[in-house]
Amino acid sequence: MTSILNEQRVIADALGVQPPVLPTIQHVANALHEFTQYVEVDPQKTALQLAQKYSEQHQFLYKFGAYCGYAMVFRSTAPELGAVFGPQIRRYGRLIGLPTETWEPLAIDSLASLGGSDPKQKILDLINGIDRTVREIR
Repeated sequence: MTSILNEQRVIADALGVQPPVLPTIQHVANALHEFTQYVEVDPQKTALQLAQKYSEQHQFLYKFGAYCGYAMVFRSTAPELGAVFGPQIRRYGRLIGLPTETWEPLAIDSLASLGGSDPKQKILDLINGIDRTVREIR
């Protein structure tokens, strides 16, 4: 986790924006709702700074990445939960212009359409595919 946070700081510094900070979840039972509120309120104003400094698309990409990253943790550790942040992933995936087939498996309950049997590997392959697609269209 420390290496991910360090990487985020390096990227934020390079972009000239406030680095994101992980939210403090008050109640585990409300973790998904609290995270959604956190991303949308944007307390560090990272998303807003990206929009002001670069474009609204950058703001949407930041939020899409936040939801996909958090969803990846839930889906790989507790695949029985099904989709988390489906509406948010759909919204921001569309707003940044990613092909639906790139992000849709992360936004639906079943991972059956993905190859393999290991849920963790399926999610990792899916996230890597999203990353490749984002890099190609940018």
